[in-house]
Amino acid sequence: MRFSLMVALSFIAFNAMSQKSNVVDVRSLNELPKPNSDKAIVLDPAKVYKVHGTVDLQDFHIDLNGASLQGIDPGKDGVVSTTNGGVLRSRSNNVYLEKLFVMCAGPKTMGYDFRDDTQRSYCNLFQGCSVLDAPGMTSRGVGLIKGFNTTCIDLNYWNTKKGLNVGGKMGKLTMVYNYITGIQADAAIEFEKDLNAQDIVMAGNYFVYGGADGIKIQKGAYVGQGRMVSNLFQGQENITVGFGSDTPGWEMVSNSGKITDSRARASIYMNDNETKTEFIQPIFRKIEGETKTKQLKKFSNIQNNRLTYIGRKDIVTDVVITLSGISSVTGGNYSIALMKNGEDLIMPKATAYNVDAGRSFNLSLDTQAPLSTGDYIEVVLKVDNNPDNKPVLIKDLMMKIVQF
Repeated sequence: MRFSLMVALSFIAFNAMSQKSNVVDVRSLNELPKPNSDKAIVLDPAKVYKVHGTVDLQDFHIDLNGASLQGIDPGKDGVVSTTNGGVLRSRSNNVYLEKLFVMCAGPKTMGYDFRDDTQRSYCNLFQGCSVLDAPGMTSRGVGLIKGFNTTCIDLNYWNTKKGLNVGGKMGKLTMVYNYITGIQADAAIEFEKDLNAQDIVMAGNYFVYGGADGIKIQKGAYVGQGRMVSNLFQGQENITVGFGSDTPGWEMVSNSGKITDSRARASIYMNDNETKTEFIQPIFRKIEGETKTKQLKKFSNIQNNRLTYIGRKDIVTDVVITLSGISSVTGGNYSIALMKNGEDLIMPKATAYNVDAGRSFNLSLDTQAPLSTGDYIEVVLKVDNNPDNKPVLIKDLMMKIVQF
């Protein structure tokens, strides 16, 4: 019993010593690894570096090399450098920062230069991380993040004249409760043209500055699914550039400024139509005629009574249809309905009964349609008591669709 207790205590002591030896306390440049010929301070990936106070890196930069770099007091613990490029850099390694400021003290200096071409690494900039321009300095800003399987930027603070560029093939990017100020050029966040991201979530962030854009997506960038929820924008003339609440793949809710909530909707119509709808047998046929567009949000219209859903989220919509036509047969029964993908008839229908030849008739229908990406809907017409299959002229038509 006593022997077992001694073994257990020895194991605990050894484990505690191992953990302690894994931590490197850093109060000055001399307590970091010696810079190499490229002016890079390459950290030991097996170590956790704890920064105490402000460490002046001079014109050197830190290659994280998979190591963790942390402070204790995010307002006092950090590094300052005049390096050409990123103060902190990483190539195809995991990145972990916490409670640490980076001060850019040179005109060619930027906070971060993190890149991962493997799409296997993560980049975590956790609570209390910040990037600052030195007083009176205009640096290259927050910097660059490219690639990574997962990137989390949470509870950070940026006060730089320039923001962050994001690009490369990425899995997930999350930005939550960050405070961004001081931006004077370009945008706080700019997604580069080579970006190919599966998911982007930005929630509860504060963008407080004037003279620059909010968030920009360059032409050619791809985002599979994007979410912007409860972000505050103050002072920006252009909040989003290159995308908006109606861009396919993006869902925006409860953001401030000029950003409307995402809601798929569309409206098309035709007036004084002269193209008749032909019938071969008494079945529902698409109403013929050239339709015009009043509104398209996450829908496309090919101008012949068809709306195609191009959003990337499954939705349920309310569809309102009104039309007027001229009866071609005596005692005709005219019914309208909604058809999805040319084969799925969506009920209910609306019918005008026993209409004499040459008389006008009006119909209206309010129905619902579930839609997935690529689904299209059309207004269809059926005529009963039309033994000769005479064509029917629908003069006016309106179809309005709104996401629930």
